[in-house]
Amino acid sequence: MRSYPVIKNVATRRGRVLVECCVSLVLLAGGSTLILVLSTTTAFLVDEARQQDTVLRETANQFALLDAAPCAITSASTNINVGPRIRMSVAAGTSGGLAHVSVRTIWVSSGYGGALPHHHAISSAARCE
Repeated sequence: MRSYPVIKNVATRRGRVLVECCVSLVLLAGGSTLILVLSTTTAFLVDEARQQDTVLRETANQFALLDAAPCAITSASTNINVGPRIRMSVAAGTSGGLAHVSVRTIWVSSGYGGALPHHHAISSAARCE
């Protein structure tokens, strides 16, 4: 049978355990804070990428008619709410034998990221024959 040495100075050991517990709590709090910061930053980046993807996808949808049948374009202007934070303004028209579509988009980043508006504008034209 193995015998364990008796701790002669119990008060010293209790003090060491208290210090070890305090150090482990500080390390745990620091690690938790680091994980929270990383996950928050990742969430902002994912939200930004998702918003940009939605804007580009909807812009491509607006140009689909211009690509397929430029002669079917009529003069019109519309405002579209694509999502809760994306507003798109589409202006289409013709001049002579040229049909053109202009898309302007404003979207807001996540509210926790300062809510700065982003702008995206693109226009295209096609000859109607």
